[in-house]
Amino acid sequence: MKTFQSVAVLPFPRDSVARTIRDDLQNLVPLLTDIRAITPVERKKNAGGTLLLVNRWETFIKVPQAVREAAGKPIAWLDYATWTADGNCSWKVEPGLFTERIQCAGQTRFESAMGGRGTRIAFAGSIDVGLSGVASATQLAVISVVEFLAVGVIPRNFQRLAQAARQYLAENER
Repeated sequence: MKTFQSVAVLPFPRDSVARTIRDDLQNLVPLLTDIRAITPVERKKNAGGTLLLVNRWETFIKVPQAVREAAGKPIAWLDYATWTADGNCSWKVEPGLFTERIQCAGQTRFESAMGGRGTRIAFAGSIDVGLSGVASATQLAVISVVEFLAVGVIPRNFQRLAQAARQYLAENER
């Protein structure tokens, strides 16, 4: 299992930042250079005040030929995000490739910063790639590349998402 984490600080109040990332995600796509689309799949309010959001992300990211051939389609994943009443988020990513072998999950926490005028977003997660029973050296190579890419790409995409939220809020301040 590999872990990853990242932190960003935005000069906007916590509630505005969390609400933008939770409710306006599709509006951030034009500001995310590696993301082709974010498509809402499900939005469900659960008992106890939690909100389940499922979004399908599709990327422009360049991947090795072997990964492209294994995928046979655009690189995409499902993001299952459970937002608590206090505005924090636990998430799980289900990749469109080797779904049965890759487990990826984490949390995003939004904390007041800068005397309440800003937000510190702490993002942390892990990815575990099951290699037992891998049928071929090619499969092993592809899965290893996917894990390597995920550990680098996921935190980088988080930083880009935070910057997109910053730009969006600056242009559409609430």
